Amino acid sequence: MHAALAFVLCALYVYATSCLSLARDVKHPKLDWVTEQEAMKQNFGSLFGLLIGWAILIALGGLTFLLVFLWNIPMIPYFLIMAALLLGIDALTHMHLMKAAEKYYCQG
Repeated sequence: MHAALAFVLCALYVYATSCLSLARDVKHPKLDWVTEQEAMKQNFGSLFGLLIGWAILIALGGLTFLLVFLWNIPMIPYFLIMAALLLGIDALTHMHLMKAAEKYYCQG
């Protein structure tokens, strides 16, 4: 059961970081590449997404340390707190992505 709950939290985290990375790529696409490797390795957007993902992960790790190790929260309430927090982050990053896509691609 814990593995399934951890998978859900990972999926929520990945969705948030993907939305942030895609929003950055929508605003500043790198379209002058020859190979797929060049598009990935020489794009600042990949580094930006990685750094933002690490920042979110460090913040979630600090919160996990507080909740589990200092306050001894049981696993199910911990999961519910983290899932609610990640769902909020997902909603914000999804709105940011949709706003960026509408601004840069739907102007007509």
